[in-house]
Amino acid sequence: MAVIAVLASLGKCSHTASSNAAAPMNSVSDTLANSISAQDLPPVQPLSKAAVRRGIGHYRVAFTAEGLSGAMIYSQNCYDALARTFSWAKVDSCGAFDMMTIKSMPEEDQPDLSKEISYFDEETAAGRYLKAVTSAGETTDGADKRLSDLQASVAKVPVPKPTATPAEVVGASDGVMDNGADDSEE
Repeated sequence: MAVIAVLASLGKCSHTASSNAAAPMNSVSDTLANSISAQDLPPVQPLSKAAVRRGIGHYRVAFTAEGLSGAMIYSQNCYDALARTFSWAKVDSCGAFDMMTIKSMPEEDQPDLSKEISYFDEETAAGRYLKAVTSAGETTDGADKRLSDLQASVAKVPVPKPTATPAEVVGASDGVMDNGADDSEE
């Protein structure tokens, strides 16, 4: 039920910046949903704690190195990988990445980042995740619970303060940014 409410509320947004940005975002979500549902999908699996940790780790590297713009590019690539080859671990990793980014959103208005702020709007990001999991066969109730569990897991994690230079972060990542679709359980 909350899936329907979230998706319905996305369409009713009256905020000018959000409604202008919502049309392309909904189109992307529809394309993602069509690409996922056209695949030979694995059975529904429970939320992967290892994948959530992986998504949080990827957030730390991407956001510290490239800020909100880099986080948006990473998230788009993450969901693009799902459109090519869906896995439950990968969708959980993408969702955790987005939820961590939402936690670190700037509180002050930053017009130069309006596209990124719209992309990581809490309802938009939740809708993207819910659309992906329901397109892969999860029930709406199951999707709501999965999102709630994901959000609860991410809520426990503190937002890191950027202290390293981008070169130090990228050098220390040792390939953790691999965004391939094979994100099997550890």
